[in-house]
Amino acid sequence: MFSRRLLLFATLSANLCACGLLAPRPDLGPVGPGEFAVSGRLGVNRGEDGFSSSFSWHQAGDDFEIELWGPLGQGRTRLEGRNGRVTIHAADGEVTVESDTAATMERWLGFSVPVAALVHWIRGEPAPGIPVTEQRIEAGERVALDQLDWQLEFARWNDVAGHHVPGRIIARRGPVKVTLLPKDWSFSPASL
Repeated sequence: MFSRRLLLFATLSANLCACGLLAPRPDLGPVGPGEFAVSGRLGVNRGEDGFSSSFSWHQAGDDFEIELWGPLGQGRTRLEGRNGRVTIHAADGEVTVESDTAATMERWLGFSVPVAALVHWIRGEPAPGIPVTEQRIEAGERVALDQLDWQLEFARWNDVAGHHVPGRIIARRGPVKVTLLPKDWSFSPASL
């Protein structure tokens, strides 16, 4: 099933290749109080299947907008989470609205990451109110964290606008390995 989704993503990406030469760099734009925006690269492996893409993510409270695209901007897909629902704007123009973010990600991507926890993990923090089964801190930086059956590794820490954030996050759960390389950050003054 994952192979079929990967093949569909690759076919769609190849068909859209003629639509543009280079993907524009996302404008993270201004963020409001308590918000952040980040862009970078994403890699997902599940056994012998996998994919990589660029991403842009804007988080405002519990609401989010995540955009994914492949090489040269093809296959652009946007996930919007608002009011407890997720809307997927697929590259082919199809729009799907669901109430279960995890099930929607599993169906569309072949895996699911808990977005509510990922909001904290991408910043190198444990998700609050959820038990941490193991944590390792070296030289004042969190290098490993186990939470929600995910094993996370953090590396390449940077100081960005008063925030200390990882430049690489590797998350593993069963056969799924997700690598995030957040690069460009924007934080609101209220989130400092």
